[in-house]
Amino acid sequence: MLSKTKRPYDPAALPAEKRLRANVQDLFANNLLSGKRIQELINDAAGAGASSMGSLTRKDDKNATRHLRSKFLKRNQWPDIYWARIRVKDKKTQAEDTQLCAFLLPHEYLEVLHRLGNRRMLHATDGLDPKSQEQLLRMQTPHGSPLVALGLWGDGVPCNWDRTESVEVFSLNLPGQAGKYSTLRLPLTGLSRKQISEHTFYDIMEVLSWSLRHCYAGTLPRCRHDGAAFWKSDQKRKKFYEKKGYELGIRGTLVEVRGDWKMYQEIFKFPAWNMKVGCCWRCKATPDEAMMQSICKSVRQFYNARMKYTHPHREHA
Repeated sequence: MLSKTKRPYDPAALPAEKRLRANVQDLFANNLLSGKRIQELINDAAGAGASSMGSLTRKDDKNATRHLRSKFLKRNQWPDIYWARIRVKDKKTQAEDTQLCAFLLPHEYLEVLHRLGNRRMLHATDGLDPKSQEQLLRMQTPHGSPLVALGLWGDGVPCNWDRTESVEVFSLNLPGQAGKYSTLRLPLTGLSRKQISEHTFYDIMEVLSWSLRHCYAGTLPRCRHDGAAFWKSDQKRKKFYEKKGYELGIRGTLVEVRGDWKMYQEIFKFPAWNMKVGCCWRCKATPDEAMMQSICKSVRQFYNARMKYTHPHREHA
């Protein structure tokens, strides 16, 4: 997680010039200043003699954000962005249209973690609850080889300085981790709530489910999620897949999907909490019955607490 108060590096471990570059990079990553403003600071620092800023300078401040992103991510080992066209709502006209949406793919995350990370740690199951362990074992049985447990999380995240808007965010985690990586969240995609149309979540899940199927199969795709040939922006990805022989080298499966009731209702079409015909996807309970159960439980708790207070030496069921 990025922090606005804590630097992601130890200042005492870096010389002054590298510390300056790391500080500027942290400002950019946290979006605390615009790309144009950061570019101005870099140019001024280089003009004042900071040699570590030389490779980042740029006379033209147009597309400063794109320039800085390419420089800071030059040695980045994480996957490249996968662009997909999805259906969204136009903010001005409210009509449905299509636009390009950026994704980081689960199977490519898994490949990087397997290639550069601790392979034994990836297969940890200490953090799984019994249901997730059962699901992992069920999916593992047909093939026999161990699987990495994967989790999917979706929710709305407030944004803007006054929190008046929200972004629908999807991320990946490793629920089997019980140590310091138990809170690791790998972003998959995000979109403004105001752009969500009737078909937006369906299109997003089409991309994510395609990638997760390759996680389970242990393969790298030979085409895009919709069956089309790879785009021009996918050529680096395509060459890497060919070099790997379309083998992922590891397998993983989805064992947890987490979110609030609203997310389950919108994406998986579960009943809403206020549906009179039934608000539960496992039984026929109605909102009135659920409310009555809640009231009865509260009354029982109040009665038991009152009896224990007035008769502290008596036990009540």
